[in-house]
Amino acid sequence: MKIGVPKELKNQEYRVGLTPHSVQVLSGQGHQVFFETSLGSAIGYSDEDYIAAGGNLSASAEEVYAQSDLIIKVKEPLESELHLIKEHHTLFTFFHLAGNPSGVANLLNTGSRGIAYETVTNEQGGLPLLAPMSAIAGQISLAIGNYYLLKPHGGKGVLSTPLTGMSAREVTVLGAGVAGCNAIKVAVNQGSMVNILDLNESKLNELKMLYGDKVNTFLSNQDNITKCISNSDIVVGSVYVIGKQAPKVIHQSQLTSMQPGSVMIDISIDQGGCFESSKPTTHDEPVYKVDDVLHYCVTNMPGAVPLTASEALNKATLPFIELMANFGVEESLKKSTHLMNGLNFDGGKLIHPSVIESLQ
Repeated sequence: MKIGVPKELKNQEYRVGLTPHSVQVLSGQGHQVFFETSLGSAIGYSDEDYIAAGGNLSASAEEVYAQSDLIIKVKEPLESELHLIKEHHTLFTFFHLAGNPSGVANLLNTGSRGIAYETVTNEQGGLPLLAPMSAIAGQISLAIGNYYLLKPHGGKGVLSTPLTGMSAREVTVLGAGVAGCNAIKVAVNQGSMVNILDLNESKLNELKMLYGDKVNTFLSNQDNITKCISNSDIVVGSVYVIGKQAPKVIHQSQLTSMQPGSVMIDISIDQGGCFESSKPTTHDEPVYKVDDVLHYCVTNMPGAVPLTASEALNKATLPFIELMANFGVEESLKKSTHLMNGLNFDGGKLIHPSVIESLQ
């Protein structure tokens, strides 16, 4: 199969769809991999590394798309890329269509097939391609929160890590999925008192057993949310519903209960955001204030650690890429229910039921 890997164009996005190791695996199986020049130079992968792995150097994204049938990316195509996408292309990448309803029609007009990392499943009912990026976002959310709590960065001017003899500061995490649990782990390790809110009582009980008196657990409702965020320095939103827009779990009116200079981090922003006051931001301009509360809503958070993220993502995606390369995309979709669950659109039509429901 002819596989293409263009550079990402999203702001400050240096992750790569295929690492040199992945290219070596695929080329070793007889497949042609076309990569855009300087694909991984920002994270230490030279063109020579890719060529040594069996990759074919392409001078531009136009060449990559023209030479390839299966396109491997990290983030959704931008408007400036759509003219390169043709009917015969299958794109394997993050799409988060529910979070960008205005751009869906133009993407469908390409006539291409789109398999979304975020809806591919596994035998355990999990999301194996989304999970490593969610774990990274959860872990770095506390580093981000602590950075913006510093007074020079607009925060309230506190340390989340308590000094000897001082009471623990509070952190609230909404949603106890992969991202949320990683945020909880980091927050507990730094010595914060962590408020955890979720709709799954069994999950809350499990986390209480794991962390004991280092956490407070609450069923997620508006009263409990207001109570928790009013005393918290950092609030992490990590609510995800497969293929759908994230529910708005914090309303803008609730921000008045929060302390000035507190920090809210919306990991769910790719799916539209779980705070009513959220709007997408970039790594260049990551934060803004609403009612004197800082909002961090970067749509590619794991892109802050692109080398780690690329390696983790490739480890998860490579088996599915091998399947499509060795058996063809259509046959692979028949063979693998889990890959089929990733099919979001094909031939100008939306396919995934949750995406269709979300965009109606």
